Amino acid sequence: MTFGTASHVNPYFPTLSQLVDEGNQVTFFAPKTMLAFSSKYPKISAVEMQLDPEQFDAILHSTHEIGNSTKTNVVPIFKGIVDLFKPSYHEMERFDNQYHPDLFICDIFHTACVEYANAKKKNLIFLLTNIGSLGVGESWYTPSLMYPVPQEKLVKSIRSRIEASINSLPSLDTILPLRTYMNALKDMKKELHLESTRSSEIIKRHLVLTHNVIGLYKARELPTNVITIGPMLSQNIGKLDDELQIELDQFQKSKTSVIYIAFGSGVNISGHVGDKIFEAVELLLIENHDIAVVWALGKSDGSGWVVPQELASRLLFKKWVNQRALLGHPSVTVFCTHGGIASLHESMYAGKPVLVTGMFGDQFLNAIAAQEAKIGLENKKMDFTPNSFKEKIVYLHKEIGDKDSELYHSVQKMKKIVELNMETHQLYAKNLFEMAATVGYDHLVPITSKMTWWQINGEFYTLVASLLVGFLAMKVYFL
Repeated sequence: MTFGTASHVNPYFPTLSQLVDEGNQVTFFAPKTMLAFSSKYPKISAVEMQLDPEQFDAILHSTHEIGNSTKTNVVPIFKGIVDLFKPSYHEMERFDNQYHPDLFICDIFHTACVEYANAKKKNLIFLLTNIGSLGVGESWYTPSLMYPVPQEKLVKSIRSRIEASINSLPSLDTILPLRTYMNALKDMKKELHLESTRSSEIIKRHLVLTHNVIGLYKARELPTNVITIGPMLSQNIGKLDDELQIELDQFQKSKTSVIYIAFGSGVNISGHVGDKIFEAVELLLIENHDIAVVWALGKSDGSGWVVPQELASRLLFKKWVNQRALLGHPSVTVFCTHGGIASLHESMYAGKPVLVTGMFGDQFLNAIAAQEAKIGLENKKMDFTPNSFKEKIVYLHKEIGDKDSELYHSVQKMKKIVELNMETHQLYAKNLFEMAATVGYDHLVPITSKMTWWQINGEFYTLVASLLVGFLAMKVYFL
């Protein structure tokens, strides 16, 4: 398995570790800065990929400054992928020549891994989270990452699908740099003697695992080679640090409910959006003396937020917390999150409702999905007020405490789905990996994905053309 975003790659380490127990060899091939992903699984070999760390960090370790747009600026991401493509491709070649793997497991964003495995006709598994990430033009491409609306709206409305297609186009200020990088990537592929095949075509011919939960996202018709697995959460939750454990236990003893806030380790939310949320927290604590807040700052500074003395004992800022352990504490009632898929999975496992403020990428869709599943509420980062944010927390806190409420039953239903999925999907994923590495997955690829457009439609259009020619010939004859 090669490197990728944490939410794509990390869930599969426990399963891959089981394969090692059964006598297989599993290797994690990644730049030095990412090798720590596999550190908890010493049975899995870790091999360093020789890439420029500065280029790599620019893609996967950047601090995301939060603006007011729901569209992610893909230019720096695409530039990083292009800059790393050729050296990463050669690294894949070096790895293949040395280890001769039977299966390549590639994050969808690791373009060089995908292109290499496809070109060399290797068994290849794509790793995705949201199943709308690829497949534009396919019946299963709903909802759209670039047009975050409820899935049902896209299915029912032709106008929404047109708007989604328009929103998928690059903005005017990004067209020129994107074209430059795309041409550079095309030249690199030509130099490496690679097919000029789009990723959306490659994905049709290989196995795709999407780390998601049907129930959070609505069910849809999928090709047989696109399989939803999830959530793949480790059984080892770990512990809170001693100080936080004592603080939470004291809140529980005093019947003080805890609201947990975290927007991801890579997000800087110290600007305008963060200021409004801090003001909302102040209002919440002033009006509700039986509520406390634990806020995991991550990369956010927070130094400009002055906490009134009378609120200091109920507003705890932490740089980092063991999120799963904290969500599992009985004092915690609501989770305010950015809506990363891993955070949503952890909240569902813990049975805690969410207030989701999507910041970028698929998080806007995740916010909609959580609200549609009735396990939380969406908070739109562009137009919320401190008071509206506070009121949504109060609503979720009240409803989750009422065992007759729709929210309570929806959260408990999702918790059960997640628990049952966790019991079966680890084994399912392990079997899929073993099958792909030994006998392949060709039997799962739809026959239409192996045929050209003309093979599928040629006979029909030949018949239409013949009828048209015959009709015109008869018309000329009778003239």
